[in-house]
Amino acid sequence: MLAPTPSVGIQHPTIREWPAEDRPRERFLTKGAEALSDAECLTILLGAGAAGQTAVDQAQVLLAAFGSLGEIAGRDVQELAWVGSLGIAKAVRLGAAVELARRLRSRPNGGRIRLSSPEEVAGYYGPGLEAKKKQVFRVALLDSQNGLLRDVQVSEGSLSAAIVHPREVFRPAILEASAHLILVHNHPSGASRSM
Repeated sequence: MLAPTPSVGIQHPTIREWPAEDRPRERFLTKGAEALSDAECLTILLGAGAAGQTAVDQAQVLLAAFGSLGEIAGRDVQELAWVGSLGIAKAVRLGAAVELARRLRSRPNGGRIRLSSPEEVAGYYGPGLEAKKKQVFRVALLDSQNGLLRDVQVSEGSLSAAIVHPREVFRPAILEASAHLILVHNHPSGASRSM
């Protein structure tokens, strides 16, 4: 159960003053993460509120401003920092949590990354590229068993274009002595995707 968003000028209790069963951290410990709302999960990541606001208030402001966790995840740290008096430190904390989630999604086994099929390439690169607001061109450098040696961003363009010169694609592949390479490109407009 979340406390209502405070009206300006009205003093309201801090989270520490709430009954223990209503506090997000304690609910996480007693009922598990799946029992928490999106706002409560954000509250735990934010840690503490700001002057006149609890962390729950800030979480609710974020969700109201952007509409969903997915929209929050797609925002730049600087944009998040301005909403609800969040500040740069908390925005960076949220950005790091989003990046960890993307990495977990792209590495289901958690170990060595193998890119042997289009599905594996989409699974690895999709989570990171789907939130990009600009076109990006990357090169995956692979060993002889299709293990990822190195990932190189060759170009970042605009919403509608990314300039790529062949020299920038093949230079890292030659320096790394890669056996294979995969070219990866996104389309932020959503019109089409090619990998």
